[in-house]
Amino acid sequence: MLTSLRTLHCGMLVLGAALVASPASAASTERVSVTSAEQQATNNTPGPVAFGSYSTFRAISADGRFVVFGSYATNLVTPDANGGEVADTFVRDRLLGTTRRVNVSTAGVQGTLDGSWPLISANGRFVVFNSYSKNLVPGDDPTPIVQEADVFLRDLQAGTTERVSVNIAGVEGDNDSQHPASISADGRYVAFPSYSTDLVNGDSNGKIDVFVRDRTAGTTERVSVNSAEVQGNGHSDIAAISPDGRFVAFSSSATDLVANDTNGKADVFVRDRLNGTTVRVSLSLPAGTQPNGDSIVTAISAGGRLVAFSSHATNLVANDTNGKADVFIRDRVGGTTERVSVSSSEGEGDGDSANPSLSADGRLVSFSSYATNLVPNDTNNFIDVFVRDRLTGTTERVNVSSAGVQANHPPSVYIPPGAGISANGRFVAFTSDGTNLVPNDNNGLDDIFVRDRGRVQERNNDLLIDFAANGLHQRMNNATWVKVHNSSPLGVASGDLDGSFKDEAIASFAGLGLFARYNNAGVFKKLHNTAATRFLAADLDGDGRDEIVADFGASGIFARYNNAGAFVRLHSSTSQGLAVGDLDANGSDDLLLDLSTGLWVSRNNVNPWVRLHATSPTVIATGNLDGKGGDEVIGVFPGLGVLARYNDAGVWVKLHGSTAQGLVAGDFDGDGKDDLVVDLGASGLSVRYNNAAPWVRRHASNPIRILTTDLDNNGKAEVIASFTGTGLWVRRNNADPWVQLRSWAEQGVAAGGFD
Repeated sequence: MLTSLRTLHCGMLVLGAALVASPASAASTERVSVTSAEQQATNNTPGPVAFGSYSTFRAISADGRFVVFGSYATNLVTPDANGGEVADTFVRDRLLGTTRRVNVSTAGVQGTLDGSWPLISANGRFVVFNSYSKNLVPGDDPTPIVQEADVFLRDLQAGTTERVSVNIAGVEGDNDSQHPASISADGRYVAFPSYSTDLVNGDSNGKIDVFVRDRTAGTTERVSVNSAEVQGNGHSDIAAISPDGRFVAFSSSATDLVANDTNGKADVFVRDRLNGTTVRVSLSLPAGTQPNGDSIVTAISAGGRLVAFSSHATNLVANDTNGKADVFIRDRVGGTTERVSVSSSEGEGDGDSANPSLSADGRLVSFSSYATNLVPNDTNNFIDVFVRDRLTGTTERVNVSSAGVQANHPPSVYIPPGAGISANGRFVAFTSDGTNLVPNDNNGLDDIFVRDRGRVQERNNDLLIDFAANGLHQRMNNATWVKVHNSSPLGVASGDLDGSFKDEAIASFAGLGLFARYNNAGVFKKLHNTAATRFLAADLDGDGRDEIVADFGASGIFARYNNAGAFVRLHSSTSQGLAVGDLDANGSDDLLLDLSTGLWVSRNNVNPWVRLHATSPTVIATGNLDGKGGDEVIGVFPGLGVLARYNDAGVWVKLHGSTAQGLVAGDFDGDGKDDLVVDLGASGLSVRYNNAAPWVRRHASNPIRILTTDLDNNGKAEVIASFTGTGLWVRRNNADPWVQLRSWAEQGVAAGGFD
């Protein structure tokens, strides 16, 4: 899973886990609709209406660094000469503190007409937005009888703008594409609704349809069709595309997309672009009864497993008696529907709720609501923004000040789009015209804010340890030892294979095969007859369930997907080491292989393999060393030392000149940047903090194995190491002394939240 960056190597490094904890800082709120000089937004247009930074949408990148939003403000960039009655699209870089305009041409010319509905790709590079402007790309008809919006994409890195609401020949649509678009994690696919009839052949229904543009292949396809490719007989709208671009969720009033659609309501559907199938997901439990009210989709999780939507239906879950719109999560794998717009005591809201946004694994859901009873002391009688933690069953309000004071904004007559939530659920972007959320907010206008919820509460991190003749043990909740198997395995790992938010203990036993113990209960279940000596768990397809990746020697590297079925070969060679990390910050783990031909990566569960380094490392690991974007790749290369590859870019940076015998990453001081601990052999165990020299020695001896994980769940990772003759030790909370956990010699260690 993405909160556990598991590394494994056949040398001195363990099969282990490096948990990237968020900083243990207090929650805070900042305003992001400001200039690069931190000045608040203003509108200098004369007249009775000052539109200010009113936004119909805002969105946040996977790592929370970039926020895109629409604004009528005239001072956010210089020059802004298109007038205060033209909405522009902006992106705020929270790391660098800069604000720039997005709705410009490749030459940098500002749009002349309104733009809206911006959304940013998970990696923070691409922004899609709608605009009526006719000067953003060449060939945009400047004289339509009726103003028609197009969908555009801005590449923030290349500084280019392209139109994506076009057909396979690149010709613009013949009608309006004014509704919100959605973008895949890497920016390749854009899903958008449109009235146009010429984007694909055979579009004769006269309805709004949903399309997907493949920017790489230059193709456009309609996805609001049934499994037989027949077009819908009603409007389809509000599309959400999965990070990998395979699944598209959308709302539709069509009655012919699936069989037995007789409710006469707008429903939510998911199109599988790979298999060419369409299913309805706005269904109730347990029999899949169709809803008795309209439903609107807003979000789909990585891998397409979870779909978040709002609905006026009263029959999707039991005891829905509030007569209000609620927010639901449909688990397409488990076949379950869950209401999430509830209080921490599971009480239903007394007001309408809508506009959900999902974290990468679907654990955390943000939404907006008129309800006054979802949290205590909600007395402002206005729309608020909430986050529901589906693991802990808690609900919190996030449109508050850093001190936790509720917003004092006046009532609205609409429910704005709820918020955008970062991949790990820590950061939430929202709109408010409250004047008390940050100091010196006196512009009297809507502003865009980001709530830093602080460190996301993880599951308790337990240990899985092979104590040789003493058997396989778990150390639960940082306290209790439990024997789970009498035999000593060849190797151990952990991962949430079934998406239950509980890690499974995974072990390989000689002569028996590869096994997993599910949900911290019962016996080990055989997954493969062959005993792999090198394996790990990682969410390769981003669906919230970890895949097992196993090296079966001469047979090659295999993965078992979705907790079911046969193992699928990923590579024909055997490896010298495996590691995973989200290098491109898109919500899916990327797989690293140490082969005799060098270090290779498969990103986003897609071949081909790409070589990152021509030299084969002796140790590999991943970690977010600089606190930006995705994970860094760290390796020990013979004759070169310890090198790191930052931000999924081509340059390797030397961190240490010595050849280390082992290394892992973890946030030991709770500052949001992973620190690096290395075994320097006779020189002992040293740590490099905050992505900067110098190295600090933390133990004079060299360990047999090392791993990091946050055992006490306080935002600071512990270092766990085993030493010859003295057993297993831990250094807690970045402070001495080392404490012995067990005197027994161990042969393998992994970490996971088993309960």
